This record gives sequence, C-alpha cells and structure tokens, in this order.
Amino acid sequence: MGFTVGKKKDIPIPSIFDEDLMRFVLAGLFATDGCLTIVNNSGKYPRMFFTAALPTAFGKITDYLNNNGISASCYTRKFIKIHEKAFRKTKTHYVISSNGPRNAEKFRELIGFIN
Repeated sequence: MGFTVGKKKDIPIPSIFDEDLMRFVLAGLFATDGCLTIVNNSGKYPRMFFTAALPTAFGKITDYLNNNGISASCYTRKFIKIHEKAFRKTKTHYVISSNGPRNAEKFRELIGFIN
C-alpha cells in the first residue's frame, strides 16, 4: 500500500480505496477516531466528529461524504501539550464534523456504525 516505516504526520488514502471501498475506510476511521454525541438543543440533536492528524485523508473523506449526501465540513484545531519537563508542543488536528439527524441517518445507511 506504500506506507513507510516510522511515525506518520499525514497518511493519504491509497487509490485502491475507490468509491465502493471508501465506506469501509470510513467505518474503521469512525470506530477509532470518531464520536457520535447527542446534544439537547430543543430535542435530541446528533453530532458526529472525526479527529486525527491526517490532512490529506480528511480532504478526501470530506469530499466523499458531501458527494454522497452527508453534509460535512473540515476544520483544524490546535492542541498544546504540556510535558512534565515544562515544555510545550503544539499539534494540529483535523476535524470533520457532520450535524443533524438527516446526516446521522444517511451515515448509518451508507457507512454504518461498528461499535
């Protein structure tokens, strides 16, 4: 698949994962790096998130979701880690967000929830 040895800062989704296989990639990603939460905004309102340090993959994933009728957006968040040795490390995480019952239902139908 072309992955190199060592720590990764970005992992593109290999081209072998075409439109038909992408749903399995998303199901696995959501199971490991995703979250479905229900907030009470005048009723039950689902919100889905994926968070990771994968800018190339997240662009492709956001496009896939939007092209398949699941409204999604991608944005960045910076995290500051404070280590016990009194130094700071800033890390950028990429977040894909999709909100609302229609998007959650469409995600369940198209991709499914593993856990």
